[in-house]
Amino acid sequence: MRDFHALDGKFAGAEAHFGLVVIGAGERAIAAAMAAVQAGATVLLVDENPLPAASLRGDIPLWFGGRMTGAVDRPERMLETLLETNPAVLAAVEAGVEVLPGTCAWGLYVPQPGLATLPGPVVALADPERSWLVGFDKLIVAAGARDFAAAFPGWDVPGVVGAKGFEVLVARYRAFAGRRLVILGSGDIAVATAQLALAQGLEVAALVECGNAAVAEVGDLPVLFGYRVVRAVSGIDGVEAIVLRGADGEVTLACDTICTAVSLVPAVELLAAAGARLVVDGARGGVVPELGAGGESSLANVFAIGDCAGIAGVDALAERARWHAALAQACTGDTIVCQCEAVTRADILGVQPPRYLGDRQPAMAARNLGRLLADGPP
Repeated sequence: MRDFHALDGKFAGAEAHFGLVVIGAGERAIAAAMAAVQAGATVLLVDENPLPAASLRGDIPLWFGGRMTGAVDRPERMLETLLETNPAVLAAVEAGVEVLPGTCAWGLYVPQPGLATLPGPVVALADPERSWLVGFDKLIVAAGARDFAAAFPGWDVPGVVGAKGFEVLVARYRAFAGRRLVILGSGDIAVATAQLALAQGLEVAALVECGNAAVAEVGDLPVLFGYRVVRAVSGIDGVEAIVLRGADGEVTLACDTICTAVSLVPAVELLAAAGARLVVDGARGGVVPELGAGGESSLANVFAIGDCAGIAGVDALAERARWHAALAQACTGDTIVCQCEAVTRADILGVQPPRYLGDRQPAMAARNLGRLLADGPP
C-alpha cells in the first residue's frame, strides 16, 4: 500500500536537464562550457550579471558603495554593455552553449543524507520573473570572489567600495560615477585596481599601506607607507576626502572614492549551502572548498574552478588580520561594524540587539557580556 506521508516522488521535478551546468561566466567558466559542447554535451551557462539596480544599490553580491551611474537603471543597456565587455559569452552561444544572463543560482541540491528523496541533483535558478529547477549530470561552480570589507569611521557612506565591486562597475558595466580614488592596500590586488583605474582615465591619489609591506611596480603612483586610516570625510554626495595618520601626523587626501583592495574572498556560499566540505587555507584565500586533483568537490559530480576554488598569493588570513588591526585603531564605540543591521562596535562588545528592534530592545538587552561570562564560556 502506498504511504501517502512518504516524501519520495513528491519533490518538484526539474524543468530541464543538461549534461553540464556552469555557474559563472568568467574566462575559465566559458572555456569549460565550450570544451564540453565540443565534446558533445548539452551545456547551460548561468551568470547573475547584469545585476538589477536594486542589488547594486544594496551592495549585493559585491561592495559597489553607491558609486554607480544611472545607466544601471536601464536593463537593456546593461546587457548590451556586458556583452561588449565580455565577447566570449557570444562566442559560447555561437558554439552551442545555452546562456542565461541575469540569472542567479540560489540553491544546489544533490542526493545525500536528508535529501534522499531527490529525483537527482538539481540547481535552483531565479531571474526577475520566476524561479525554477534544472537537473544536471555534472556541475561546475565558477562563482569567483567577493570583496573583503573591514570597518573604519565613515566606511558606511557612499563612495567606499570594494576592489571587485569597482572592477565590475568600471570594466564590465562601464557605469562608475567616481573620478579620484584612494586605494587601501599595496599588494597585487591594489596594484591591479590602480592600473585599471588609470587605464579608464581615472585619477589615483595614492595607495595606502598600513605597514611597510613590499609593493609591486606601480610606476609614478604615490604610495604612503606606515599610514593608518582615521576616517572618511563625507558630504552631500558621499566621500569627499580621507584622513590618514602617519609618523609625522595627519594628512587629508581629497577623493570621491575609497577602494579597499586588501584582499578578495573566495565565493563559496553556494557550495557551503549544499554541504560541500570546506577547509581553511590562507594561501588559497581563506575558507575554500576541499578539492580533488581534477577540481572535484566532496559533492558527487560537482566541481569548482577559478577564484571560488582558491586565490593564490600571500596568506590572505594574515593580510586581513593585519589590516583589521590597523583599521580597528580608529574605531570608536559608535563606529558601524555591520552596515546591514546598523550594529555598532559598542553594540557588539555589549552584546546588544540591533537598534531597529525599537521597543523590543530593552527586554532583549537584559543579556550582556557580563552575564554571559558568568554563565560559562561564551
